[in-house]
Amino acid sequence: MRKVFSVAFVLLAAASIAEAATLQPQQGHVTLNGSAVVVPTTVRTGDVIWAGAESSAQIVYANGCTLTVSAGTNVKVPAPGDCQGTDMTTLLLGGGLVAGAVTAAIVLSNNSSDKPASP
Repeated sequence: MRKVFSVAFVLLAAASIAEAATLQPQQGHVTLNGSAVVVPTTVRTGDVIWAGAESSAQIVYANGCTLTVSAGTNVKVPAPGDCQGTDMTTLLLGGGLVAGAVTAAIVLSNNSSDKPASP
């Protein structure tokens, strides 16, 4: 049973990494889920970004797609698939990440120590 949870955790962690993007404040007052942001910060799908008057920021995805958050706007971070500009490099890297997670899960599940030690 513990192995099942380990495998699920590895796959869930890989999925959350693949969905991450970076918020890059450009100028002025920018918040992420209500907290001020002054340096590039990791954001996830569903986070809320607000750019104040005369402020702006960019959301940069691993695939190179960039979304601008203009002054005076609230933006809910869209899923990477909703951002135009996916290139083959990102698809290959994402596929490699998932393949690595699956391989790790298989290796962990095959390392069976459930059998009692012999006397």
